[in-house]
Amino acid sequence: MISLSFRPGGRIHSCWLGDVVVELGADWTPVNNESHPLFKITTSEKPPWPGVPGAPHPRGLFNRVEAGKLESYPMYTAYYKYKQIETEANEMYRLGGNKQHGSLMDFISLRIQQELNDFSERQRHDAARIIFGLLQMRKTRSVYDTAMLSVDYEGSFMNASGGQARVALGLAGILEPLMRQIPLGCIRYCKPVECVCWGTAQSSGYRATVHTCDGDVFPADYVISTFPLGVLHRDAEKLFCPNLPAAKTNAFRCLCVNHYNKVFAEFGRPYWFWTKSMLRFCFTPNDLSHRSDWTRGVTSIQPVANSQHVVCAWVAGSGAAALEAASDAEVIEGIAEVLRSAACDPCLPFPNRILRSQWTTLPYFGGAYSWDESQSSGMLQCELGLPLPGPGEPVPPILLFAGEATAPGYYGTVSGARLSGVREAERVLQLTEYFQGPPVPALGITDVTTCCVADAAPQKAVAS
Repeated sequence: MISLSFRPGGRIHSCWLGDVVVELGADWTPVNNESHPLFKITTSEKPPWPGVPGAPHPRGLFNRVEAGKLESYPMYTAYYKYKQIETEANEMYRLGGNKQHGSLMDFISLRIQQELNDFSERQRHDAARIIFGLLQMRKTRSVYDTAMLSVDYEGSFMNASGGQARVALGLAGILEPLMRQIPLGCIRYCKPVECVCWGTAQSSGYRATVHTCDGDVFPADYVISTFPLGVLHRDAEKLFCPNLPAAKTNAFRCLCVNHYNKVFAEFGRPYWFWTKSMLRFCFTPNDLSHRSDWTRGVTSIQPVANSQHVVCAWVAGSGAAALEAASDAEVIEGIAEVLRSAACDPCLPFPNRILRSQWTTLPYFGGAYSWDESQSSGMLQCELGLPLPGPGEPVPPILLFAGEATAPGYYGTVSGARLSGVREAERVLQLTEYFQGPPVPALGITDVTTCCVADAAPQKAVAS
């Protein structure tokens, strides 16, 4: 395995802040579920890792930007009505027959108007703020205009069995039992890949060679590419020789990369004005027009489970990109201003320390995770995950592709990354068994099948 980074895990990035482990990348939720495939990895330890008690399910508070908390009845009623509308949109994908139900925005807007009629005139304004604020949060997670998206494919995403799972000591804990199974020296760190030569570009007798920026060359019978989607968008023409075929290129060009970041703030003493819950911000388009800094992308703030001093702010869309360009002082001032306005208390203290992710500007990531908004119903992920040469070709596969962007239904998740890695590892094993060794014996080399995992920024350890 060839990795740019000095550590395994890629977007799995757990680190300590104050009294708790925080997740800068892929997140966990406070639910221990032994049927979850990733949680099973940690329970295989001897002795099994104990689950860490999590916080109760956060019901959350909705806040006006200018005047604190909303009334309870319209707040919760509006929230559940919006979630019902989202569920109805997801169900459209499962309907049979000819799917032509219009755009996602037209469907949601019509249903919102219908639901708002059920509120009294006194409550309708606050209910509308909550529902349209939640809709605005949905828009910030989308790279494309939601008015151009079809409602028929909104529910193509699937959840892993067992629900969501929290891993003790952070999500990086799932890497330890996997790393112990990899022989010493098989992972080369701090080696960015310059080019993968495969097929007709070879003159050395090997089926493929991976060239790193420091001049090293790694021959292989198979290459599993786990380049993040953002890297493929930017550098695909330079990373592969010969270039990828048009069908493969079109597949990753049609998938988008979402911008999402987190800011963790540590305070000297806890002063939470919400108790064991999440603070959601319902910014209307009019509210956002007055915000020009990174705080326009804040969707929620919540205490980190099992910590008395650390909170996490989720930042999406253009605000996430602006967050990465802001200085630490600007971020500290911004998060303090948001909390002060939400609490209607100008005397709340500044955080002592902050820790933030920067997935968009990191050159070997180019974004937080992939998102399918091209109405492909999983076909783009399937095309991106096909090996090269593909099925039906006389030459056995050389280039294999893994990563969350190649997992239909599970894109953007750690489970999807793991499933795709297992899929390609099994493909190599099946080909090795079929050919009883290397698919095409090369001159001067042994009959040991070699597989190189080329990874600009590793997304998983299972694939190796």
